[in-house]
Amino acid sequence: MEPSSASLDWAVVAQLSGSDYPHPEPPPCQLLSPHLGPIPYRPDQIIEFPYGLPAFEEQRSFLLVSLQQVPLVIFLQSVTSPELLFVTLPVTVIDPHYRLELTPEACQLLRLPAEEPVQIGRHVLCLAIVTLAHEQPPTANLLAPIVVNPAARMGIQFIQCDSGYSHQHPLYRGLEGG
Repeated sequence: MEPSSASLDWAVVAQLSGSDYPHPEPPPCQLLSPHLGPIPYRPDQIIEFPYGLPAFEEQRSFLLVSLQQVPLVIFLQSVTSPELLFVTLPVTVIDPHYRLELTPEACQLLRLPAEEPVQIGRHVLCLAIVTLAHEQPPTANLLAPIVVNPAARMGIQFIQCDSGYSHQHPLYRGLEGG
């Protein structure tokens, strides 16, 4: 992907959190991503992952970034390691009937009330990490989605054991009818 000016995808996040993005004042910070180019942001746009991500436990601060050229894709960009970038899609783009069943511990980490059911798009943003391997069809990890509470700016990668979802869900399945 050719580097270009990236913008934060706060339309979805603002809708979920009630925030008034974009802010009237310019962003005070800028991250230079080798993949996306310069990314302006404010510190209050950083999503914190208290335990990082599996295999990247030391990476705890990320931005959600979108590009107009690929409107469905949300990039998960590390703030502390600009070379680390994950390609994600909203799980409901892949599976409109996707079920997310968070544990009380996960709700606590995300600062969500455990007593009420969590709804994707209302309480949380739920993203599947996409794998783009050379000469292989793209797949999405529906087994362990990235779950973000935009109101609290907290995120986790939540493994849904015994859910029936795969960590290698083919992205072309719906298009080919299989």
